[in-house]
Amino acid sequence: MRLIRLLFGSKSRYRNKSIKTLGSLIFALSILFVIYLMIIFGPKKVSEDDIKNLKIETQGIIQLRNRIEEAEKKFNDIKKTRTIEPNDLWILEQIIILQSKLYEIARGTQHSEQKKIDQLKKQYDQYQGKFYYDKSKELEDIGRELFNDKIFDNANLHLVEALKLQSEINEKFKGSEYRNLPREEELRKMTMIIKTRPAYEKSIEEELEYNKAVIVGEFQKAKHHLREAINLQNSIVTNFRDSEHADQSRLERLGDEMTLILTAPDFIKIEELLDQALHDDNNGNYNSAAKLIKKARLLQQKINEEYPDSKFASLERIAELETLRQSNLSHGYEKKITEQKALLNDYLANRKINMAIQVMADLFNNIKRLNKSYPHSKYYDKKLVKKLRYLRENQDEISYIQNNIYDNIINIPNDSNWKMYRYETSQVLYTKIMGTNPSRNSDDHYPVDSVKWDDAMEFCKRLGWMLGKTVSLPTKSNYYNALSNTNYSNTFNSSWHSQNSGNTTHPVGEKLISTYGYYDLLGNVAEWTLSTNIPNEDNAWVIGGSAGDSVEKLVEIPLINKPKIHRNRFIGFRIVVSN
Repeated sequence: MRLIRLLFGSKSRYRNKSIKTLGSLIFALSILFVIYLMIIFGPKKVSEDDIKNLKIETQGIIQLRNRIEEAEKKFNDIKKTRTIEPNDLWILEQIIILQSKLYEIARGTQHSEQKKIDQLKKQYDQYQGKFYYDKSKELEDIGRELFNDKIFDNANLHLVEALKLQSEINEKFKGSEYRNLPREEELRKMTMIIKTRPAYEKSIEEELEYNKAVIVGEFQKAKHHLREAINLQNSIVTNFRDSEHADQSRLERLGDEMTLILTAPDFIKIEELLDQALHDDNNGNYNSAAKLIKKARLLQQKINEEYPDSKFASLERIAELETLRQSNLSHGYEKKITEQKALLNDYLANRKINMAIQVMADLFNNIKRLNKSYPHSKYYDKKLVKKLRYLRENQDEISYIQNNIYDNIINIPNDSNWKMYRYETSQVLYTKIMGTNPSRNSDDHYPVDSVKWDDAMEFCKRLGWMLGKTVSLPTKSNYYNALSNTNYSNTFNSSWHSQNSGNTTHPVGEKLISTYGYYDLLGNVAEWTLSTNIPNEDNAWVIGGSAGDSVEKLVEIPLINKPKIHRNRFIGFRIVVSN
């Protein structure tokens, strides 16, 4: 710090003197540094041995260059006079060796020398690649021709040699344009094809023989040929996975065929047993038929257990055969049940309620015994059981229901097949039949409303059980035949409409009766019909209008298309009963 203050202090006479002294010091140091560099990197003393070695090295480079030029001239002269042959390439090899030696002596300082070596090697690879490729292609062509003539052994020898040559090109002569990895892979696949083609063709022949034997029913012979076909195909798949003949899907298909041929005899036997059983059934020999069906079922069970992958294996078939067997054994029950069903409907249709109730009990007991002894019999009718349970649960209401219906159904003009209920179905009647009431405007004597089409059809079915007759919704034709005068005045007085209803429904049968004896055909609630010829089977026609419609609209006999699941407080129904 003192030195700095002395050199650069505030007094000017000392400052100038200090600057001069510092400059002299820097100059002296620079001179010393230059002298040091000259000592380190400057010319050294050369010995006599160094001079002698340099002369020898220079002479060697000149000699190498001369030899390279002579070899190149010789090679170029050959190229000018004729096509280069494999034996000529020793010259090119020598040039590459000499050029490499030259590059080594010259200590690799010249980039052009290395570039020339690379060019020479590429030229050499190109010539060698072509020679190998030409030979490989010649062998390949011969091999393919032999293959087409099915001389497989010789074909394979030629193609294997062609493959080796192409492999050498790809591995040794990487600068050649004949280096071709896809061709090597193609030749390898071709050799695999040739190795497997005889076995594959033999397998195909065995499969053809198998098919012929199956057609004529020689199953033992068929099994032999199919087994040979499978063994050959399996050998290819196992040992030559790269071959195009290693077809796993074909092997699986042949396996399925083997399962099929092993089960075919049993399947045919099953069909023969069923034909005999049907013959016995038609002739009333039910026990004999049942025994035959049992044998068929046991054979089917054998197929299912031993060959579950066979197309003849079927759990459903077991169930079908058991049903058929039990149906034959229960034929006596079936006959008695059929007779009692007819008797029950006859008693109900003729209003012999007490006799119907007795038959109903006997019929129900017979069905229970049938189900206990033969639960899989087709004669166990679940729909009949449902009907009987309903009738037994409601047997005290049958008489009341029948009286109500028969007292109020009348003939439909121009239709001798049906009678129509004079009223819209009331809520009290609907509730007795269905056990529930969906109506929004609830009152026993009002028409049932807010009822879906399916519920109306269920009502008809249950009522039909009680009557022993067919009950249905009316068709549009039934309805139109039941209508009489529909002028404004008559409609105004005989129907509930928007001018007199207060926008609500009213008890059935309060308005004037029609000419043909019906109430409320127009107004009060619109009515579902048994619709046919309708574009959408999920819809149905609703006819007659409601208490919410004007008289003018009712006169036009409204007809609308509604979804069967539709519910509305102004939609109900009435019924028709078969004569």
